[in-house]
Amino acid sequence: MKHIKGTLACTAFQADDTGMWIGECDTLDIVLEAKNLDELYSLFSESIALLFSDLEETGDIHKFLIERGFVEEKKTTEITSLKWQLTTKRKFYDFTQAAA
Repeated sequence: MKHIKGTLACTAFQADDTGMWIGECDTLDIVLEAKNLDELYSLFSESIALLFSDLEETGDIHKFLIERGFVEEKKTTEITSLKWQLTTKRKFYDFTQAAA
C-alpha cells in the first residue's frame, strides 16, 4: 500500500451581498456555497470524501495527489483515520473520521 502525505488548504469567507458562506479548496478544485459554517464544513467533508472515493475507484488517486504536490512516503503502518481542520476568522473546526 502506498502512503501519500500532503496538506489541503481550504478557505472560507462570507459574501457581503448574500451572507452565504463560500468555501474554496484550490488544491482539489472544489468551490462550495452554504448558508452557514457548519453546513459548509459538512459539504467540504462530503465533497472531499466523494472525490477521493471516485479517484480510488478509477485508480487515479495516486496520480491526482502527486500532481497536486503531495509526496509518497515509505511507511509500514496503516492509516486508520483522517483528520480535517477548517479555520476561519471566527471559528476553528476539527473533524476526524475513520478511513474507508
